[in-house]
Amino acid sequence: MKQIIVVLVVMLSGITAAAAISLSAALDKVAKRHGVVISYSPTLTRGVDADAVPAGNNVDECLSALLDDTDFSYKQANDSCYFLLKDKTKIERRKKREAEEAERAARERIEEYLRQMREERLAAAKAGGMIVPQLVMPQAATVVGAPSVPYTAQPKSEAGRGWKFALKTNALLWAATSPNVAFEMAVGKHFSVELPVSVSQWTVGGARLHHVGVFPAFKYWVGDDGHYSGDFVGVYAGYVNYDIGNIDLFGGNLEQYCYDGNLYSAGVLYGHRFSLSSHFALEAEIGMGYVYTRYHQSPVAAPHLATKAEKHKWSLTRLSLTACYTF
Repeated sequence: MKQIIVVLVVMLSGITAAAAISLSAALDKVAKRHGVVISYSPTLTRGVDADAVPAGNNVDECLSALLDDTDFSYKQANDSCYFLLKDKTKIERRKKREAEEAERAARERIEEYLRQMREERLAAAKAGGMIVPQLVMPQAATVVGAPSVPYTAQPKSEAGRGWKFALKTNALLWAATSPNVAFEMAVGKHFSVELPVSVSQWTVGGARLHHVGVFPAFKYWVGDDGHYSGDFVGVYAGYVNYDIGNIDLFGGNLEQYCYDGNLYSAGVLYGHRFSLSSHFALEAEIGMGYVYTRYHQSPVAAPHLATKAEKHKWSLTRLSLTACYTF
């Protein structure tokens, strides 16, 4: 019985593996089945798989089903000839869907990271127990009129003390080759203002990665102890002047075009600061908001053919993992 089950599993696995074929092979089978000519570029269809050759009463039904999840659509040249072409609408929908999925995955990773850090901090606090003040009871005096020892409490930990100023730098921007620094100042018991600045002027070969950006923020610290640690919420704005393009590493549009323009953003943020010592802390932050950019787009091969464009978008606009030194 076991041998029969193994044989069936192997056969089913072979059927499943054989179900996926190249798009070119599927198109050729549709053409032969219906006696027509389907014209396409092998360089475009290379690497695109189809689940199977769809069944249909005519060529239109087969091609519609076959190209449903691809970047292609088709047109009919005459009764016996069809040709494939790139569909910009499908490509834009796919890119938008991929961007939304990447944004959702990034939010989930950050939320999970913050949740784990909060749990670890709570577990560490429970494991350490509460600090109970030491109460020294007065002893019987050997001399009449000898003073008793007063009550004394343990001093507070220096790790959670309040601060007035902080110097900060975002490790995620450094990873993207963008030097940056931020200055933050506490104002009142619950509020602080922050001014991050990021500058990049890298030019390697023909590739350009130039930008200058400022991202001021106003924060409200949720805790009521005046130590400016733990959770915070706030609002922020941003401005970036950029000139990027001809970057082979990223591929796509950044490899074929250069973009020179200005970007404006504003939104809300949430973050958490983890105190590491009396002066050092680690801060994680995420922000969502509105972005508007106006730019010139020019082909790398023909920079004189520049065109103007602009975009509006609601998206994830602020992400940081920041090292802090407080005063």
